[in-house]
Amino acid sequence: MVSALSIGPYVIGDRIGMGGFAEVFRGQHREKDHAVAIKLLKPAAAGDASAIDGLDREFDILKSLKIAGVPRVLLKGSVDGRPALVMDLVRGHPLHRLIAENVLFDKVTALVEMIKLVGSLHATGTLHNDLKPENFLLGADNHVYLVDFGNASRADEKPGLLGRWFKRRRKISGTPAYMAPELVRGAQPSYRSDVYALGACAHYVLTGRALIEGSGATSKLRKVVGDKKGSISERISRLPRDLTLIIDRACSHDPDARPFDAQAMSHQLAKHFGSGRYQKPSELSNFLHTLKQQEAGKKQP
Repeated sequence: MVSALSIGPYVIGDRIGMGGFAEVFRGQHREKDHAVAIKLLKPAAAGDASAIDGLDREFDILKSLKIAGVPRVLLKGSVDGRPALVMDLVRGHPLHRLIAENVLFDKVTALVEMIKLVGSLHATGTLHNDLKPENFLLGADNHVYLVDFGNASRADEKPGLLGRWFKRRRKISGTPAYMAPELVRGAQPSYRSDVYALGACAHYVLTGRALIEGSGATSKLRKVVGDKKGSISERISRLPRDLTLIIDRACSHDPDARPFDAQAMSHQLAKHFGSGRYQKPSELSNFLHTLKQQEAGKKQP
């Protein structure tokens, strides 16, 4: 069983997550009080060249990053023939789970941190390429963390090489509700495609509903390229106008209409909260929570 295995000084414990090609297990150092996350390719993917290439790529990118909110990668190796990565364990919960379970937290502050965190990532020339609420965790310290860099890439890579790699990895990364329209059409990922995903995340975090809704992946992909996106104000009518514009522009069909990168989006948010009615994101978060409670009360018989 996997639970009896180890990698380096780390003993593998219970499974805590699973994706298309990999599983994530909790690990523990044999001698130190150090919990880790161990990402293993699934047995069926252990011999898949593109899956192995993706894991190697994830290791190289994470090794180069020194960003608060991005777990450190500690070790690369294999477990029973399955390629593996060892990373710091984030003690927290994915945002999508908190929202689905109606857990109360400061959603606007979390959103601001999400965008600032991706801005720090973009400042290093790195694209995440799979931004979604499942990959943002609210830690026990109430700060936001970003995980799963299995589809990350460098923004300055040659288009030909990146195109071949991304095409090979598309099945792993594609999350229709958060994919920019140009990616669905076959364009290369960019800072602006990450910005689109952040805008889609904003819809889910603030409204509890995905920007793109549908019964299946094919339906959602068609809506991504075919439907005109509605304003978030249609879901939250009393959202401040400046914030509405920032989110709507991030979700634009036209990449050139979006902020250039998450740094620019983060600066726009900082300017909004520096001069708007709500000086702190938590103040707006409290207002939206009160508004939601009032609306829920009106619906009671």
